[in-house]
Amino acid sequence: MNKFKVFASIFLMFASCTTNKTTQIGFSKDSTRIVIADLGEAELYQVRQLKDKENLIIQVFQSKEDSLEKEIKGKISISGDSLVFTPNKPLEKGSTYMVNTLIGANFGKTEDILKSDVGYKVKTLQKELLR
Repeated sequence: MNKFKVFASIFLMFASCTTNKTTQIGFSKDSTRIVIADLGEAELYQVRQLKDKENLIIQVFQSKEDSLEKEIKGKISISGDSLVFTPNKPLEKGSTYMVNTLIGANFGKTEDILKSDVGYKVKTLQKELLR
């Protein structure tokens, strides 16, 4: 957990230098991989530095109606301004996948800061995807 806090702190320092692009999470065109697109230079730098620690960068969980969530293992790669997660086993049709990442994470959005509604924990970027 301590490594996670260090990564989050370093990431936030670099993230403040990036442009205000919105990070997009979705499936690849053939739905075999998960793509995190529109990354800034700071995020790409952090991914390169932590490439051997994929679980700090992205976590993917599969959830089914009749079972608990299970973590999906895989490898990450960089393609242009995108991070690509390739699972070790193929993604199943009809399954829901929850993607958690520190890429694009922050303590709050601009409106949260203006309202002084900023938390003390980093809010990870999450997206639920249905294949």
